[in-house]
Amino acid sequence: MLLSKKSILISGWYGGGNIGDEAILSSIIQGLRGGGLNCDIKVLTPFPDDVHRIYGLDAIKHVNLYSLKGFLCGIFKGHFWTLIKTAYDCDIILIGGGGLIKDFHGTRNLLHIIDEAYLFKILRKKCIFCFIGVEPLFNNLSKSLIRSLFRLVDSFIVRDLTSYRVIANIIKPSCKKKLGITSDPTFLLNPEPIRNCEEAWVQDVTESIIISPRALLEIATNKQGYSIPEVVAKVTKYLIEVLNVKVTFLPFCRNKGDNDLEIIKKILKMLPETMVSEFVIVIDDNYSPAQIKWIVSKAKGVIGMRLHSIIFASSVGVPFIGICGDNLRRPKIRDFAEEIEMSDFIYDIVSNDIEKLFALIDSMTTESVNIRKHLLDRAVSMKRRATECLSYVVEVICES
Repeated sequence: MLLSKKSILISGWYGGGNIGDEAILSSIIQGLRGGGLNCDIKVLTPFPDDVHRIYGLDAIKHVNLYSLKGFLCGIFKGHFWTLIKTAYDCDIILIGGGGLIKDFHGTRNLLHIIDEAYLFKILRKKCIFCFIGVEPLFNNLSKSLIRSLFRLVDSFIVRDLTSYRVIANIIKPSCKKKLGITSDPTFLLNPEPIRNCEEAWVQDVTESIIISPRALLEIATNKQGYSIPEVVAKVTKYLIEVLNVKVTFLPFCRNKGDNDLEIIKKILKMLPETMVSEFVIVIDDNYSPAQIKWIVSKAKGVIGMRLHSIIFASSVGVPFIGICGDNLRRPKIRDFAEEIEMSDFIYDIVSNDIEKLFALIDSMTTESVNIRKHLLDRAVSMKRRATECLSYVVEVICES
């Protein structure tokens, strides 16, 4: 018997140039369609034109319901009415994933999420939060908003153990039946080879170590007084001059105000021109998340400041070192590494000297065979958890 076609609205920060967010959406779409679901998918996002261009999906613009100015703007421009009609016509709303729950910069993000949830509740629509990352919440208003949110949603599934603990410590015991845990859905994203590409770097990447810097970490300095670009430049020289490998710079975010290419340019200016021209590769084309994952799969190792750079590496068995700065924000890279038993390969770029990073790089390269085996073993369980979550979502959609 053929199932009736289901209409699904997926809400999230998609189309904004962050490879992690785009990989999550790609993985959810892949999982829904790969699960045999006959569905029509629409996306609610701040960047509807970009989502339509990238995915070929109908997309509508987020409306700031919590702000009078944003609400009135949404009404006058028609976005609010489009949102109402789209949500009313759909069978279910999926919100996620990524690090949506946080109050590091205030409660604005949480207010936006809970206002959407209220709207969907008024329209009597099933609403599932899935693959959500949660940062520690620092003020009582945020915690109160989370408790209110759990009265509105049907399920709330987080992507890691730390996120689960944060939420479990806030919500009432009676709401814990709505709380679940999975893994990042990008473990399931199939790498896509880059075909018909004449660029020489495609072959060179196989002899290189990838560095994925983070633009927002540029403001920090390490305990020796080096800026973060200076630290990365010294690491690049070490890889080339001591370990005799090439270096590939791979940006994972190109958001306005958070563009990794900007810090890459500053790092390159600190290196000799001949070194850059002969031994450094910069991936500056707009490849899809699946193609980026393929690039990662070809490398000898990854040194990553972006969470999904090390998630991609671990899912395809590529050794990695995760770089975090604990004094800047929640160390989600550290949390992920602990979950897959890779804590020994986490480096706090702010609190440690650079010699410790050189030692970790040596360990990563000399122990690469064992690390690859360990990562592939851990990837099996992470993929199983993500598959179970998507199967649950498909089941709920079919029943709606």
